[in-house]
Amino acid sequence: MMHFAKNLVYYLSFEVFEMQWSNLRKKIKGVKNFDDILKLHDQYLDQCLKESLLLDYNLFKTLTRINKACLVFSNIIRSFTKQI
Repeated sequence: MMHFAKNLVYYLSFEVFEMQWSNLRKKIKGVKNFDDILKLHDQYLDQCLKESLLLDYNLFKTLTRINKACLVFSNIIRSFTKQI
């Protein structure tokens, strides 16, 4: 479970957000007005949503279930360690 959580956070942080951020920074260097910056930022947000697996409902539902299972498991382990 810990492996899944770490890999999901890694994927979102480095493979999605960091890559899209560096692409946005490259594109902004050639922009001449504020409206173009707003358009690029909207594209950045859209791309982050697409790549972060949040737009596919079935996949999002599955990820939510896995995260809930991780939380339940960690709460059970915490309750066992309190008893010791």
